[in-house]
Amino acid sequence: MTTARTTQIIFENADYFLAHLDNGGVRVGMFEICAVDFPASHQCYADAVALTPETIEAFCDQQVAEGRFVVTA
Repeated sequence: MTTARTTQIIFENADYFLAHLDNGGVRVGMFEICAVDFPASHQCYADAVALTPETIEAFCDQQVAEGRFVVTA
């Protein structure tokens, strides 16, 4: 498997970021914690690509609760 490369940062703030990838997907991340790629075919892609600085925290919290993001202390 080849890791996708970031082609454009859509937005970033002190805690979170959203970026377009060279494979057509998006990367959603929590700085210094984790980042997850969502390919265009993923069930969460539409929700991920539509994120805003105001909605990304709740999205990440939901992903942690559903086990998609693994956060260790």
